[in-house]
Parts: sequence; structure tokens; C-alpha cells
Amino acid sequence: MDLPIVLSHKTAWLYHNVARPSEPLSRASSLYDEDSLANEAEPTASLPKLGLDAKGLRASTAVEIVADYLVSLGVPREELDHIDTLVNFDFERSTPAGFRCHVFGAPVPPGHLIEVAEGLLVVDEAMCFVQAGSWMSEPEQLEYGYEICARYHLSHLSTGDYIEMGQRYTVADLIAYCNENRSRQGAVRAAAVLKRVHDGARSPMETAAAIMV
Repeated sequence: MDLPIVLSHKTAWLYHNVARPSEPLSRASSLYDEDSLANEAEPTASLPKLGLDAKGLRASTAVEIVADYLVSLGVPREELDHIDTLVNFDFERSTPAGFRCHVFGAPVPPGHLIEVAEGLLVVDEAMCFVQAGSWMSEPEQLEYGYEICARYHLSHLSTGDYIEMGQRYTVADLIAYCNENRSRQGAVRAAAVLKRVHDGARSPMETAAAIMV
């Protein structure tokens, strides 16, 4: 395909649920400049080659490739009745079957795209948190905010077990993203939710207790 596919919204949330947060990821600063796909930090292994960069690739085939890749990571296939994608501007938008295309309305902020395979990127969790207001209730989004700023990783797609890990984001990080993108859909609501989020929860039980206070 001409441009890389960018997973966003609920599909990005599904990806972040199953991705290993301890693995270094390659960040891309632009959807347009191939040179910008160079790593901020060298990943430990080369990116998977899925065939998404093949010339003349049909959209239906791309949907199948992306869905199969996500299933291989642990996303249940029944969660993939459509795949949420993101483009910078409306003129790039297309509506092939299987894709649900969202428009950011400006160049996606540098550093908020993560390259997970050749020709496939995903928005980071700061962007995903703001987008989550489009399908999560406010209590669900509040819990997600705690999880992003926690010292553990919990997959909602498996047994519910969690692993301890270093804090990925701070509340200040997410507030800064909201402030920098206040005109984007979901940013105002996300900023309001973040007023109730605190850093560094060490377990889902601690998150639940903090939310109830």
C-alpha cells in the first residue's frame, strides 16, 4: 500500500492489551517521510514482514493480513469485525470493507506513532487514551487512565492476570498531550477524566480502590 496502515482507537487498544510492554518499540514521527521511520531506539529484533508494502495490494487482502497478525498476538478474532485506522487528513480517507478510517485533521504528532511491523504502525497509549472516549464509558476511561500510568500491565483479553513493570506514562504526560491537542476530538473529555487519575498504582486492586475513593 502507498502509505503505512496506522491502527487507532479500539484496534490500537486491543493491540496494546496483547503487546509485550517490556519490548523496545520503533517510533515513527511522520506518516509521509519514510526516513522518519528510523528508530528512536534500536529494537531488539527486526520488524515483522507482513507483506503490507507490496505494490498493488488490495485493501481486502490488507485487512486479512492485519487481522491475522493481531490474532497471532492474542487478539480474539471476534473482536476484529472491523479494524480502526487513522489518517492525517480527510482527503486520505477511504472506506474499504473491513477498515474503519478516522481522520486526525492534522499531521499526527511526532513521536506518537509506533512501528510494529513493516507497513504497520499503531498510535501510542497517550493518543489511544484520548480516542478511548469514543467507545468507553467515563468510568472505563478513568480505569484505563490509571492503567496507563500504573506500575503494572493488565490484559483485558486474557485471564486478567497482570505483570509488574515500570511506569510507562505519567498523568503529566497525558495532560500535556491533551493540552497540545485540545482541538482534537476527545481531548477535552480526556483532560477532565485525568483530573481523577493518580500515578503509580501497583496492582488492579489498588486502581479499583483509588477509583472508589
